[in-house]
Amino acid sequence: MKSKMKMMVRAYDKELKIFTDLKNNKRMRRQLARVMAIEWGDGDYDIDCQDDADEFARDDIYYLIN
Repeated sequence: MKSKMKMMVRAYDKELKIFTDLKNNKRMRRQLARVMAIEWGDGDYDIDCQDDADEFARDDIYYLIN
């Protein structure tokens, strides 16, 4: 089973692809995803699988944009 941090980084990485300047820059996306996972993923959230992490990251990015 993957760690929660790894699932969150992958989820944020997926969601950050919506930004044009990050679409082709995986290294920068992963760096930002790690920062976001550390900052916003500290809470006691019930993340059991990658789908839960994806939903959480999608909501965070949506909140960030709007």
